[in-house]
Amino acid sequence: MTRCYLKRSAKTAIFIMIAFIMVFAMIDTRNRYNSYVMSIESDPFHSVATAVRRRDNLRLVLNKTDDASNQVIIGDNELDSQTGPTIDNEAMIGDGHLPSDNGSLTLRFWDLANNSSRGAKTRGIFTESNHLPYLWRPEKPHLSRDDDRVLAQLILAMEATNISLSGRLTKMKTIYLPDSFRWWSKTKWRSPHVLQDEDCPGNPGILRKCAFSQDRDSMDALITVRDAFHTRDFTVPSHVLRFYFMLESPIFSHANLKRSNDLMATFYRGSDVNTPYGKWVYHDPAIKFKTQEKDYAAGKSKMAAIFTSNCHPWNNRMGFVRELQKHISVDVYGSCGQMNCPRYNQRECYDMLKKDYRFYLSFENSNCRDYVTEKLFMNAYENDVIPIVLGAHPEDYKAMCPEKSYIHVEDFPNPVELAKYMKHLANTPDEYNSYFRWKDTGRFIDTNFFCRVCAMVHYADIIPPPERKTDFRWNSDAALTNKLCLPSGAWYWNASSKSS
Repeated sequence: MTRCYLKRSAKTAIFIMIAFIMVFAMIDTRNRYNSYVMSIESDPFHSVATAVRRRDNLRLVLNKTDDASNQVIIGDNELDSQTGPTIDNEAMIGDGHLPSDNGSLTLRFWDLANNSSRGAKTRGIFTESNHLPYLWRPEKPHLSRDDDRVLAQLILAMEATNISLSGRLTKMKTIYLPDSFRWWSKTKWRSPHVLQDEDCPGNPGILRKCAFSQDRDSMDALITVRDAFHTRDFTVPSHVLRFYFMLESPIFSHANLKRSNDLMATFYRGSDVNTPYGKWVYHDPAIKFKTQEKDYAAGKSKMAAIFTSNCHPWNNRMGFVRELQKHISVDVYGSCGQMNCPRYNQRECYDMLKKDYRFYLSFENSNCRDYVTEKLFMNAYENDVIPIVLGAHPEDYKAMCPEKSYIHVEDFPNPVELAKYMKHLANTPDEYNSYFRWKDTGRFIDTNFFCRVCAMVHYADIIPPPERKTDFRWNSDAALTNKLCLPSGAWYWNASSKSS
């Protein structure tokens, strides 16, 4: 009897521990989202994908609900064959390639963004309907910066009325948002909301081609959010494009994509609509560094800091912090340390970081491909500190970030060698300042999530999404099997030569 009691007690303890981890993850998610929204509302060139992380309204707008399957059924599946999109087979994909060098995409983007009212000078990307670039999810998502579907989709949206496709993009598309406009931080929208100038700055081509609706009776596409607070599935007619919007790693969110029209809208570059937390674009890809007049080392007396309240994340980042603390000073702000800087004094916290610290530890809660959050873009880049990054694969940071703007923990065999290099930079102002030469060579742009979704819903009428031959599962088990994420407690992707 005592043995049974002990077994039950052990199981209860394990359950409580798991519950605490999940609660901490959810609290961390909500706090990060809400604080980041506050910071970007004044800067329209931050990624729109980061502006939607509001958790004001967690209730889903439901239709007929099958409680047993946790599904929401929308529409009449018997009408599938009558209501699908019209596909012009003669306008199907031609060579299917994006420009071979990212320079032409970059220059075309800036040309359209800066000269939309005066006419662009560069050559159009979407000029021939029988040679449209392929813009759905790539077969090999972990590519270089040169395979940039975000820029290509933005250019599609901007060129839409100026190309031979304009005659085909006349039909109004309705995109259903089950979550309130307020949840998406669109407090001024009223259903149905047709895209306006302020929604798609620099994107005149796609304006007034899509209406975002809270009415579930008729739709061409659906955007369903999946995270710890959104777990219901929406069953829709087969012709409806169902975008799964996920901003947390697959360790803490899940979805099962079965249909060809089940599409991903996530930070993962294997998505159909990539929604990065931040998007850097050089003004000129040939110019990646500029001499800086400012001395970024001047007046800084403290070594490194981290803001965190999730003390037991999947990747044991606090274990890495403790290893660093054996060799250098690392101040931990939040419930995981002894330093305090309240969230309601966020600006003061950032001013302190900018003034006093040389480095910021941009450590994610899980190590997953492409998972790079506001810890880098907001906490570090905006506050003139060198970010030390742990999370996504080193190649992912290379594709996303300005060159020589960060230090990846995997550049060193262990925390000891990393600490030595940080000390070296702290004692060598010229080398420290070399990590800021990327400034003024580009911008973190607005990726215009809703405008790109609108463009891709129209694009699907000409080039439909690729056939999905097998289910794609977005969850922790699948992510570990497919090596999208590292196992719990692991720090390094190159585990053969390093260990945590």
